[in-house]
Amino acid sequence: MAKSKNKIGTNAQTLIFKIKSEYHIPYAEINANINSIIDEVFKLKWKKFIKQYPNLVLKPLFTSVSPKALNDLVDNAIKSDPTYKPFNFTTVFYGVAESKTDAKNLIANLNNSDLFEFVELKESISLPAEIYPANELNYPKQDYLNPATPIISTDKIGIDANAAWNEKDTAGNFIGDGTGIDFVDIEFGWNLNHEDLDAIRILHGASVRDISHGTSVLGIVNAKNNSKGCIGIAPNCNANTIGIEIDPVTNDELYENAIQFAITSFANPGAIILLELQTGGSQKPIEKYTLVQQIIRVATASGLVVVEAAGNGNNNLDIDVVFTDPNVDSGAIIVGAVNSTTLLRDSGTSSFGNRVNCFAWYDSVYTASGPSNSSYNYFDGTSAASAIIAGAAVVVQGIYKSKFSRALTAFQMRNLLADPTIGTLSKDHLNDKVGVMPDLKKIIYKLNNPTADIYIRDNISDNGDRHSGAISISPDIITLNNQIYPLSAVNLNYGAGSGTEQRYDLSDNVIFNQDNFIYVRVLNRSNSAIINVVAKVYYAEVATLITPNRWNYIGETTIDSVPPNNVLTVSENPIVWQRAAIPAAGHYCYVCIIESVEDPAPIANQIDLASDMDKFHDLIRNNNNITWKNFNVINVAPNFSGSLTFPFLLVGDRNKKNVFDIYFTTVLPNNAKVQFIFPAQFIEIFSKLKTKFKKIDKNAASIEWEKSNLIELKSLKFPKAFEASCQLVVSFVPETDFSKQYLISITQVHKKEIVGKITWQIKQKAKLKQLKNKIQLS
Repeated sequence: MAKSKNKIGTNAQTLIFKIKSEYHIPYAEINANINSIIDEVFKLKWKKFIKQYPNLVLKPLFTSVSPKALNDLVDNAIKSDPTYKPFNFTTVFYGVAESKTDAKNLIANLNNSDLFEFVELKESISLPAEIYPANELNYPKQDYLNPATPIISTDKIGIDANAAWNEKDTAGNFIGDGTGIDFVDIEFGWNLNHEDLDAIRILHGASVRDISHGTSVLGIVNAKNNSKGCIGIAPNCNANTIGIEIDPVTNDELYENAIQFAITSFANPGAIILLELQTGGSQKPIEKYTLVQQIIRVATASGLVVVEAAGNGNNNLDIDVVFTDPNVDSGAIIVGAVNSTTLLRDSGTSSFGNRVNCFAWYDSVYTASGPSNSSYNYFDGTSAASAIIAGAAVVVQGIYKSKFSRALTAFQMRNLLADPTIGTLSKDHLNDKVGVMPDLKKIIYKLNNPTADIYIRDNISDNGDRHSGAISISPDIITLNNQIYPLSAVNLNYGAGSGTEQRYDLSDNVIFNQDNFIYVRVLNRSNSAIINVVAKVYYAEVATLITPNRWNYIGETTIDSVPPNNVLTVSENPIVWQRAAIPAAGHYCYVCIIESVEDPAPIANQIDLASDMDKFHDLIRNNNNITWKNFNVINVAPNFSGSLTFPFLLVGDRNKKNVFDIYFTTVLPNNAKVQFIFPAQFIEIFSKLKTKFKKIDKNAASIEWEKSNLIELKSLKFPKAFEASCQLVVSFVPETDFSKQYLISITQVHKKEIVGKITWQIKQKAKLKQLKNKIQLS
C-alpha cells in the first residue's frame, strides 16, 4: 500500500470504500491514529483491520460540497421521492493501493468485511465522441433540427426544433427556447470565448482538456441566435459548466465530485444535467459504476433531470446486470445513437439495450468547434446524440413550466421523451434497442391537446402518464375525523393553491366507533372542464399487494366539475365511513376509482380479472383513474420507550406461482431494532435462499436487524394464492428523540416494477390545532 501521498507510484490504483452506515465517524481522514473517533465499535474493528493494511489511509471522496450539504441532499430526496432508497454519501472514502494487484486483493478481501458495504476500483472515464473532419458536406449543416416528418423524401429526420421555437403562451410570449431553465454540462473543457457562446459560467473546476468536445456540446444546446454560425436547440437557457478536475497526486479524474457539486448547486427542480462521460475501458454508461449510480439517483429523486450518454462501445446492456436490475435504475435518460441517414444503429457504435431510453444522430451534427473562437465542424458519437436529447429536454421543460407552473420530474421527462407514440423509432427498433427520438411537434401537441382525462395520483410525482414510481402512496385520499364546514373551505385547505398539494401526511388516523370522513382529490389534463366526476372508495386489510378480491366498498361522492389544465380539485361532500362499517383493526389500505361519462373507469369485469400479477400490474399502470394508498401514522408520546408492532399481509398471485423481491427501508434513530416476524409457511421460502433467520416457535420465525437504511429479500418464490400474516416490531431506547419523524416501509417488486408498498410514519403526538378561520370542526 502507498505509505504517503508523495510516494504514489505509476502503478498505483485508487479504490472507493463505502463504510457501513451503522458506524458514526466524522467525514475526515481515517488512518492508524483514530483515537478522536467516538464510535468504540468502529474503532475496535478498524484497529484490527489496520494491522493487516498498516499503510492504508482513507480520505473523504466528496470535497466539492460540505458533509451537511450531502446529508441535506439525501434528506430532501427522501421527502421528494418516496421510492428513493437513502444512500449515506458521508461514509464514502478513497484510498490508494500500490498496484492493481494489491487493489484486486483488497476488493476480494474487503467486500465481505463487516466494515464496508462495498469496495470497488475508481475507474477512468472518457468522452463518448470523436471529432473528425466533415465527410458528408452535401447535407444541410443542422438538419438534426429538421421536422420528424420529412417535407421531401430526401430530407433527414430530426427532432423538429422549430416546433418548440414557435410555441407561445396565452400572452403571445415565446416559451420554447429554454428561457428560465438551468442547464449544466459536466466534462473536461470548453472554449467559452467562442463567438456563438455567451454568458456561460464555469461553476466548479476548470477547463483543462478536450476543449473542442465541450465547445461542440454547448453549441448543440446553447449556441446563440446571433447570425454567427449555428443555433442551439435551447439558445436562451441558463447554461452552466462544471469541469472535472484531475487529482495532482493520483491523476484520478474527480468526476464524482463534479456530479455531486452540480446536484447540490441546483436546488430548483427541473434543471437539466448532461453527463458527457462514459466508462473508460468498456465505453458503457457512466452509471455502470455503483457510486455514480447512487449520485445520479439522489439527483433524480431531488427533482433534477439527468441525461447520460450510452457510450460508444457497442455494448449490449441487456446482458449486464447493472442495467437490468430494477433496483439500480438511476432515473437518468440514457441516450443511444443511430446513423443520421439510415436511422439504424451501426455496428461498432452506440451501446444499446432496454435500459436505453432515447436516441439521436451519431454523425453529421454540425455545431461550434475547436479552440478557435469562430470555428465550426461536424461532431459525432453518443456525445452528439446526448447533447441533442438534453437540448430537447430543456425546451420541453421550459414549455411545460410555462403552461403548468411546475417542472417535469426526472421520470416524467423520461416517459415523455421516450414515448413511442409521440416520437420516432429507429428503422430496426426491435434489434437496435436505442429507444425513441423525441418529436417536439408531437410532444407539444400532446401538452396542448390532452383528451378528456381525469386522474388521481399514485404519488406526488404522478402526472397522469404511465409511470415507474410507487403506486400505493396516493396523496389524494384524505381521511378526517371531522367534516369540514363550510364546504367552500375544502378546496381552500386541500386544493390548488392551498400549499398542501404535494403532501402525503394530510390524513387523520381512522377512529373506531365513530363516523370518519374521506375526501378525494382529482385532476383534469384536458383543456375543458369535466362534470360529474364520481369517486368510489374501498378499503382492505394492510397488505403489500391489494388485489380486487380484498376490496370492501365504503362509499362514493360526486365532484360537480373539475376544471381543465391540472387544477387540483377536492370533493366538497365527503364519503362518510360510518362507524358500524369500520372494522376493529386500526390500519387500512384505501383503493379509489374515479370516472365520468367522458372518461369511464375500467369495467368491473376488467378489475376482477386483475388477480393475476401481470394483469393487476397493467390495471394500475395503464389506468390513471385507479389508485391506492398504504400509509399509516403512529402517534407516540414524547417520552415513549418500548416497541411498536405493525401487522400486515404479504400477498402473492391468486392464480399462479410467482417471484417477488421485498425491500424494507427504514429511517430510524440510533439503537432502534427491527424484527420481521413471519409464519411457518414462509420458512421454506427463506430456507431455499439461505436467508438468516431464527425460529420463535413451531408457528413463527423472524429476521432481525438494527438501524439500517435497506434490507433486501430477493427472488422470493411465492406459491399460488400465497398469503402470510406478518408483523414488523420496532424497538426504541428510552432516550429516543421523537420530535423527529421516523419512517419504515415495505416495498414489493415484480419484474422490475413496484407493485405494492406500505409506509408507516412515526412521530410525536401533537395537540389538535384549529385552522384560523378556515375550518370549523363539527
